[in-house]
Amino acid sequence: MKNHNSYQKPQQIMLNEKPNFYDKGRKNSQQHRRRSQRLSDSEDYDQSNRGKQHKEKNHNNNKRNHNKNQNNQNENHKSHNYNRPQYPEYYTQEQVELGIKNEVLFKGMFIANDKDRNRASIKLDRFPVERFQIYGGLQQNRALHKSTVVVQFFSKKEKDQIVMGKEFGLLKLPQMIIEAGKAEQLEQLKKEQKKQENGKTKQSDKDEDEEESVSESLSENQSEKYSEDLSEDYEDIDEDEEEQLEDNLDLTNSQLDQKEKQLLVKLKKLHAIVVSIEKNVCQDKTMIGYLKLNKYNELLFTSLEKRLFQFRIEWDNKEIYEKVQADENYRDNTYFKGVYQGWPITQRLPVVKINDELGEKGNIEIECQALLQDNNVYVDDFSQECTDYLKSFDSQLNENNEYIIPDEERNKREDLTNTIICTIDPATARDLDDALSIKKLENGNYEVGVHIADVSYFVAENTILDEEARLRTTSVYLPHRVIPMLPRLLCENLCSLNPGVERLAFSCFFEMKEDGTLIEKTARFSKSIIKSCVKFSYEIVQDMIENKINSVEDLPEQFKPVGVDPKQLFDCIFQLQTIGMKRREQRTKSVPFKIEKPKKRFQLDEDGWPLSFSPDVRKDANFVVEEFMLIANKLVARKLVDTAREIAVLRNHSFPQDKKIEEFKKTIQQITSGSHVINFANSITIKKGLESIEQSEFLKQEYKDIIRYKMVKMLEQAKYFVVQDEKKENWHHFALDFDVYTHFTSPIRRYPDVLVHRLLYKAITLGSDMRNEVDQKQMIEIMDKCNECKQASRKIQDGCDKIFTCLYLKNNEAFTEAIVTQINSVSFWIIIPEFNIEKEIAYGNQSFIEKCEYDGVALVFKFKKQENDDVGRTLILTPFQKFQVKLTSTDQFPIDYQIHFCVRNRQFETITFG
Repeated sequence: MKNHNSYQKPQQIMLNEKPNFYDKGRKNSQQHRRRSQRLSDSEDYDQSNRGKQHKEKNHNNNKRNHNKNQNNQNENHKSHNYNRPQYPEYYTQEQVELGIKNEVLFKGMFIANDKDRNRASIKLDRFPVERFQIYGGLQQNRALHKSTVVVQFFSKKEKDQIVMGKEFGLLKLPQMIIEAGKAEQLEQLKKEQKKQENGKTKQSDKDEDEEESVSESLSENQSEKYSEDLSEDYEDIDEDEEEQLEDNLDLTNSQLDQKEKQLLVKLKKLHAIVVSIEKNVCQDKTMIGYLKLNKYNELLFTSLEKRLFQFRIEWDNKEIYEKVQADENYRDNTYFKGVYQGWPITQRLPVVKINDELGEKGNIEIECQALLQDNNVYVDDFSQECTDYLKSFDSQLNENNEYIIPDEERNKREDLTNTIICTIDPATARDLDDALSIKKLENGNYEVGVHIADVSYFVAENTILDEEARLRTTSVYLPHRVIPMLPRLLCENLCSLNPGVERLAFSCFFEMKEDGTLIEKTARFSKSIIKSCVKFSYEIVQDMIENKINSVEDLPEQFKPVGVDPKQLFDCIFQLQTIGMKRREQRTKSVPFKIEKPKKRFQLDEDGWPLSFSPDVRKDANFVVEEFMLIANKLVARKLVDTAREIAVLRNHSFPQDKKIEEFKKTIQQITSGSHVINFANSITIKKGLESIEQSEFLKQEYKDIIRYKMVKMLEQAKYFVVQDEKKENWHHFALDFDVYTHFTSPIRRYPDVLVHRLLYKAITLGSDMRNEVDQKQMIEIMDKCNECKQASRKIQDGCDKIFTCLYLKNNEAFTEAIVTQINSVSFWIIIPEFNIEKEIAYGNQSFIEKCEYDGVALVFKFKKQENDDVGRTLILTPFQKFQVKLTSTDQFPIDYQIHFCVRNRQFETITFG
């Protein structure tokens, strides 16, 4: 197994004197050296015990390495690369495979806590809806957030011996498993020897079978014995506790059989320790962060990804090193790039090598770049090879730089250039990838056409351009700019369905009745050539729908159609609006709820600084376009699964986990005092329950806001996947209530749509033989990458929204309402509906708090007396409480919201959290 935590010390820059940030804390570092050699912040750490138990060992180690340490004193001090192990040693690959096979070890994802380094959890592949807590740095054993790890479960006594006691750091598999492994190795050796024998007889085959059966019997008996030994760890479990745990598992793991439930109950009562790292997500990753002195005056690298915490530093850039040493302002106000080097077993923190700076904190572009690079978004310019590839289309451009479709390609496509087709997009959009048409048929129905830019024609499979599009997989939209998935020549010119010019498209046609009913069997797909007559904005179409614009004369000049009868165009818009809205009404009858997360639209000055913002309001014009795009996506998905199911690329949205549903039900019970109950049997019953809450005259608006917020938090993330042998019930898209769905309509900005275009073309030209033309394994890898990038893109957009909102608040502090959504013993959560902000506020270390009490329901703060106070002020918080706050932003970067609570004493004053 490749050791993803192997550490090779980078070449050091040797200077004549040590950096001042080490000299400053040398005395403190020496005083606390022994303390820093263990993770003192681990709850499992007992300094006095370990010091006593390892005193002799440490003395011998120090004596043995005295000369070496003397010669390398400066180097060791800078790198903190002590010889003594700080963590348990990992298992070998052979041990891992043996342990997993015998169900002693379990693979899963390590999930760090962004507030407390000592609290983390493991999401096991075996039990994907459960979380197994793992406390303390020693038990986490150098695992980093989102890494794939292997864990072993121990009793409390065994765990204490490994992380605290005389067997510190000694991990071991159960003896019977080791013996089973030896027996298996012996049997394998015998098999190999027999294969090499030339005169193999039937009798020897018989002997081999007998030996194999004995070996299998031995392995089974030993595994059974281990299970019996494991169960002995539960003799002290209270029966009521076990029954309660089993009841909870019935709610959260209804799909598990009885044997799996019993295993889960057992594992939940044990203590997990990481014994191997299968995949380290930070390996060779460049992270963005800043430098910060700890309490020992050691300079550490702090990642912008809060779940990665801090890193020790190695330097190989002399210029940056010297600037950090000489200029404290530069050190404190700069973002740096750190390349992950590994986590040596002898160091209590992982190591990064700083070799470059990103830029100054507070600069809008730098703040956004920090987010982009820290989330591994590919932001480099397109390569020269891509530019050269695009030059192959130069011969197809006329003197006005407009694309001319070659005759050979024209002859292969359906000519729709005389059909009334228009685009409807945001006013500022430049990448126009979808257009609509409609015509009435003789049978009284309407044929709707959804025409999508044929990106796959220009981005041929496995070309250099295709490879670079895969690196990005999605366009990223920031408040002040767009980072495109494709070169601008394509997304704004050759592919974009601009008005008045011929463009290549992939068209989806389907019949609909006037009442909005879709006739699915009429669906057909065609490569086409279109010529959009106008680029409408949502605002213009909305004015047409509301009769604010009644004729072509009322249209602004840039929205006047070219080459068509204006009256016919207006009729098309009204037909699309009528059928589209009726279709929406039909569809949403079974949709459990609308996921409308409000987006902010920022107004910026010429320097990109936010002057104001407003909610991005969606109206009928948006909904009409959305409905027809949903239909096209659904019909394409159906075509793919009907043609070659196992290689179809779909997008699913899973039903909420049982555990989250129970938490949501509990919230509704608390808010409504049991007057409202939601039945989660199916989408219709969910919708009915939520509508009863929304329409209630007795529930305060803030309670409805909380329920809506909690409802969105309950949802799973939608994902792309390749069907393979996935069951049909797992294809379902919960939010849309579609049995099958994919993405086809935005290939300029989403790579999965490009892939779906290629599959669809193979489906309509090759039929089921398309299976022979598709690399299923490659598609699976691409979909995994697309899911990762989609999640990163969402995180970046949320982060940029926060940055621009905070910058706005610097000059525009706001008084608004906040609602408490959750309270626990160390923090509380609030939402601020006006700004669409959710924030967790930790109160444990606030210096202005004299006393705080939490009784499981209410949280009471007693603040220290201020200069003009007769007595200290008091603040009482309860779940679902609404109160006034002043919202500002921090002065320090990375920037964050700052919440000021209005507390009454002689007058309203503010107490600042966050």
